[in-house]
Amino acid sequence: MSSPVQYKAVNLATATPVSVTTVSSELISIRPSVVMSAHAVTVLDGVSGTLVGTLTASSAVTAKFEFDGIVLQKGIQLVPDASSTGTVIVAYRLI
Repeated sequence: MSSPVQYKAVNLATATPVSVTTVSSELISIRPSVVMSAHAVTVLDGVSGTLVGTLTASSAVTAKFEFDGIVLQKGIQLVPDASSTGTVIVAYRLI
């Protein structure tokens, strides 16, 4: 039986990388809940890991970034630009 879907709100105005999880996880989707600034955000497989996607700058709350259950072995890391603002909701499952 698979683990339940978990959700985490991430404030992009931190100017530092944010670890959503630090263990193997299945990334389902990311949705802005507050409009993102004119700065892209990268999604990595763990701290300093492999780039798996980029969230488009200026994304509205109607945007949805699908990751189709990609497995990130080292966890989910979001890296906002130093000037980023906005909040996203990350949907994932622990493996």
